[in-house]
Amino acid sequence: MNRSCFLLLAILALTPCLVPEASARNPVVTKLHPRPGDVTREGYSFGRSVAVNENWVVVGADDFGPSNSLNPGDGSVYVFSARTGRLIRKIQPSRDLFGDLNGNAFGGSLALCGNRLLVGAPFFTANPDFSAALLYDLPSGRLQKVIRLEDP
Repeated sequence: MNRSCFLLLAILALTPCLVPEASARNPVVTKLHPRPGDVTREGYSFGRSVAVNENWVVVGADDFGPSNSLNPGDGSVYVFSARTGRLIRKIQPSRDLFGDLNGNAFGGSLALCGNRLLVGAPFFTANPDFSAALLYDLPSGRLQKVIRLEDP
């Protein structure tokens, strides 16, 4: 009994030596920025929400108004290449869906699966009881579906 306990303890003690440490040699670090010339203001929240996979890095800015608007909370989503760090496109909510766009917090949450992106807009309309999730195809940037959520 003592020998088997000793053997088990010896194996457990040596296990960390046998398992190689996970590390990256010379990791690539890239700082991502919104498009030059975009309107910025204090606390515009670029990076509050992020989704990453092997092809895409998607960054939400839910308080970031479009260039022609100073409305807080309009929101934008920036799509970058995960390989190069290059900005591919900026997605903004459509006036057809959101009306005046004021305060929808588009990009407040993000989910990424393959080439599809789900963007949360917790304040979809002026009515606080409505929210939405918008499904986009990332290679084309096209809106595929709008899922409207209503408080019961």
